Amino acid sequence: MERNVVWLILFALFVVEGAVLPVFLPVIHGTQLHIDFVLTGVLLIGLLYHRHSALLYGVCFGFMHDLMYGQMLGVFAFTMGLTGYLINLFFADKYQTMFRDLLVLVVGFIMFHAIVSVFYYVFGLYQPNFTWNYVFLDLLLRVALNLLFAAIIYVPTKKHYQKMQVRYGSYFA
Repeated sequence: MERNVVWLILFALFVVEGAVLPVFLPVIHGTQLHIDFVLTGVLLIGLLYHRHSALLYGVCFGFMHDLMYGQMLGVFAFTMGLTGYLINLFFADKYQTMFRDLLVLVVGFIMFHAIVSVFYYVFGLYQPNFTWNYVFLDLLLRVALNLLFAAIIYVPTKKHYQKMQVRYGSYFA
């Protein structure tokens, strides 16, 4: 039952991210602001729970993102799964604070977008443009919006996973 709830929440976030948010978020200097709800969810699963669950959710929802919005099949699936897995592998700790976890999420967001940019550059779909406009608007503003969303959902997500660990043990998803 709990696994189905996580799938449904991530699917609802996927729909909101792709269909509802582009209507409400503004376009600044030709760049559409974007919040990666599903990536935030996958990183929180990896950080607060287990790396294999983050890998599974990341690959599945990354593949859905590739099918709907991607320019190349498999980039988001691989990168989202890998990022969730690596966040847990390197940063999961018994003594977590909200500030530390939000900084780790910033590392995850930057790592995700850097890996996707490298894939697109290697396959000739993207030419790097490291102007102030790109770095500020496309990367830092996106990370700030994702961090704001992560700060909003961090406490309820952590309480949910702590409750599930008490109820079902350390590995339930």
